[in-house]
Amino acid sequence: AAKRAYMTTATAAAGGGGGSEGAVARIEFDPRFLVFEFVVSFVLRRRQVELVTDFMTAVRRGESRVAQMIMGAGKTTVVGPLLAIMLGDGERLVMQIMPAALLDMSRAVYRNVFSNVLMRKVLTFKFDRASKAAEDAVAARGLQRQLREAKASGSVVCADPSSVKALMLKYLDILNTVRNAPDTLMIPSDLLGSKVGKCEALAKELGQAEKLADVLRDIISLLRGGVALLDEVDLLLHPMKSELNFPVGKKLPLDFGPHRWEFPMFVMDLIFFAMEGKEGMSDFRADEEAVSTLRDFREALQQGILQTAMQPSPHPTLLRP
Repeated sequence: AAKRAYMTTATAAAGGGGGSEGAVARIEFDPRFLVFEFVVSFVLRRRQVELVTDFMTAVRRGESRVAQMIMGAGKTTVVGPLLAIMLGDGERLVMQIMPAALLDMSRAVYRNVFSNVLMRKVLTFKFDRASKAAEDAVAARGLQRQLREAKASGSVVCADPSSVKALMLKYLDILNTVRNAPDTLMIPSDLLGSKVGKCEALAKELGQAEKLADVLRDIISLLRGGVALLDEVDLLLHPMKSELNFPVGKKLPLDFGPHRWEFPMFVMDLIFFAMEGKEGMSDFRADEEAVSTLRDFREALQQGILQTAMQPSPHPTLLRP
């Protein structure tokens, strides 16, 4: 039989006596290791058990811990799920954070582990500047309720680092917006004159922002009281590789939109028509003048190819002006 790395032998006196006579040996172990082996159908390695034990000791001491393992040693498939089992006790939220490229794979691993004997939910935390929870306090309360239920049930919450950063940045953005509110809001409405309607609308908007900030604050407090399991920590905490582009302030339309991004598409469509004889933009309906222009350009391009002034492959290239 294979030796279990998490089992230890202890000696105790028979009948509770203090003497060495009649002492019996007993095996001590954490049953969660044994149940996990039953679920995954393989025996845990000593190094895996030692890592999980070290992490649990660090959590009890309120410390952070970083460990390195080689590829294939079981970071995602063994250590992560085992820690989720032991830490998901209903007293704290367990969040597994990994690079976005590993989110689907890691979530599938957790759902495979927690789908039969160890029945637990595996949720996905998704938050960005365009999320409904980033604009509406009611939607944010729904997100908060889901996280509280996950904490109480010992569920695992998977997330990529961008979602966690976006949550904090959105909270700071709202606080900055409220703090920089114009002084005109402090003026009595009967003295505002024609600006009263605009000020009332702004006051209403700031009031909604304050409510949203309160909910986001509670969500952040919930996360701070939990445990974050970081997979590929060297990537997640790298200051250059984990940068998040998060514009702040009110959304405003781009200058010259939508022509500034539609015009390049028309130029590309002109080349595609000249090379393949068909339009690339399915929603474009050309009139007679546009069709004539397309045909003229196609003839000019074909003439340039015949004169070796254009190279048609691997893509159209002007060789001679």
